[in-house]
Order: sequence, then structure tokens, then C-alpha cells
Amino acid sequence: MRWFRHICALPRDDLKLDIVSEIALNPAKWKEKDAASWCSRARNRWDLNRKIAAVFAGSDDPVDVFPDAVRDVPKEYQELVEKVWAGTFDSQPDKALERAMAILKSVQLTDQELMADFGYEPQVFTIWKFDRRDERFGIEHPGNIPAGIVFNTLCYSTDQDDLVIDPMAGGGGAVGVCRAMKRRVLAFDVEPVRPDIRRHNALDEWPMEPGFASLVFLDPPYWKQKRGEYKGERNLANMPLNDFYDGMFQVFRRAFDALRDGGHIAFIVGPTQENGMVRDHALEFAGILNKAGFAYLNRVIVPYTTQQVSGFDVAQARKGKYLLKLHRDLLVYRKGNA
Repeated sequence: MRWFRHICALPRDDLKLDIVSEIALNPAKWKEKDAASWCSRARNRWDLNRKIAAVFAGSDDPVDVFPDAVRDVPKEYQELVEKVWAGTFDSQPDKALERAMAILKSVQLTDQELMADFGYEPQVFTIWKFDRRDERFGIEHPGNIPAGIVFNTLCYSTDQDDLVIDPMAGGGGAVGVCRAMKRRVLAFDVEPVRPDIRRHNALDEWPMEPGFASLVFLDPPYWKQKRGEYKGERNLANMPLNDFYDGMFQVFRRAFDALRDGGHIAFIVGPTQENGMVRDHALEFAGILNKAGFAYLNRVIVPYTTQQVSGFDVAQARKGKYLLKLHRDLLVYRKGNA
């Protein structure tokens, strides 16, 4: 039979078995055009179902499973999903993919709900009082960042499934928060401490295609505050001050190239203070960011606790009549016009 080739072209054995079983019920009524039409519809439904399965599996590529093999669909909307599968057999099967996307969006947790699961909520003022490491995110590291800072930055600067780049990933705290907030993340560090962080120096060309990231999140060394805790002459913490600023300009330019139009860069930095002299890196970085092509969006104050200074420091400040810095700055800039 010439139309047997249509059956052989089906992508799965179970599809072939289905049509053979149908033909076996009444072989006399089947003609080549009937077999061709049945096989064409079966192939289309199979491809559509793979795409729908990919939607529910959170994959960018079609999933090579038939609907009854999908195991990752949450129980709370199993009935809705079954209706989507059934929709692939109606007169407008392509609408089923749109229904799948709508269902997924309707059951997706909001950012506020995701944050609440970990005990956080969006901050509505420009002072964010997060001063301790959340041990649920990342491992102990000289550059630990409080998770609340990352949660809020993601909430205000990105959407779910956006790509975030953390080029100075440290202990991986921001990586864990990105995953908790349903963001994709690419993390690297000059001395990675986890397998999900690539070994790469942020000063060098970044290992990704340009123009795709929605956010670059930076928690760089605050110049020499951590000198000796990081290795290598090309580590920013070990550079002279002017080289440190030049290096950060390189990093900002890498970030600019990596971001899509309208994407954000957010970085946190504290001043260097010694002998009554203050090096306010945030002010320097503001000028460097403008030079790199970014437009200002916002500035958030992140206070330290008073435990950051000793009684001796306080006495010296009073004696020398100078103020002690007890905050960091979180600066947020945008690629393109604000």
C-alpha cells in the first residue's frame, strides 16, 4: 500500500499503533488520502503537545513527551491542563497553545508572593535596612550580601524569567535569590566557590551573547576594605585606587554591552574611610556610569549596624570632629534614556 509511507513518517511508535488500530477496525474504508489526513493531524497535534508540555515544564524547547507522560504539571491546575490537551483535537487546535500560556500566567506566583515565602516584602522607601546574611542563600564568603537587597532589586528591576548577570558572584547569595524569584541567572567570579558559578574575571569579555540581560547586579569589593581576602593582582580589591576606578569602568562597559535596551545595572558599594578621610566610591561610580553610557534611575541607602564600628572609632571621630559612615549606597542605572 502506497499510503503506508505516511504511517512510517509518524514521529512515535504509539502514533503509528493508533492509526494501524483504526485501520484494522474497517480496512475497506481507508484510502491513501484518509491515511495522509489522519497522519498529518496526528503530527500537528504531537508537535503542538510538545510545545504545550514545554510551557508547563518551563523549557524553551519542545519537550519530547506526549501529554500523558507529563509529570511536572502541578495538581492544582491539572484539570485545566487536561482541557488544554483536549483542545488540541478541536477545530482550532493552535488556540490550545495560547490557552496553555494563559493558564500558566494565571497560576504563576507574583513577586510579592515569592518574596513572602522567604519572609521578605517589597520596600517602598529608599532606605533598605538589611544588614545580615541570610544563610538560606549562598555560602560564607568575604563578599556576602543580605538577601533582602537582592530580592528587592529583582522585584523593581526585572520580571520573572528575565536574565540576570552576577559577574562578581562571591558566595552565590544573589544566585540563590534569583532562582527563588524565578529569574534566569548567569554567575561568574574570579575565584568561584560553587559549581554553578563560572570561573571568569569580570574585567575580561563576558562569556555570553550581548544585548540579552535585563539586569546586571554587582557587589564589587569596596576597594581595599577586603584587601588580602581576595587573590590576584587583577582582583579589584588589590588595585591602587585609580586602577580600581579604571577597572570598574571596564566592568560597567561590559555590563552595558550585555544588557538589552532599557535593562538595568544595580550595584552596591560602601565608602572607604580611614584617618578621618572618606573615599566616597558611590560618587565616583556615578560619574563613571555616566561615562559608560548609563542613565541614572535611583539611589537607595543601605545602613550598616553600629556594630560595624568600635568604641575606639567613635572616640577618635569625636576627637577629630569627623563623621563615621554607617551606610552603603545601592545605585540603579538604566541602559538608554531614563
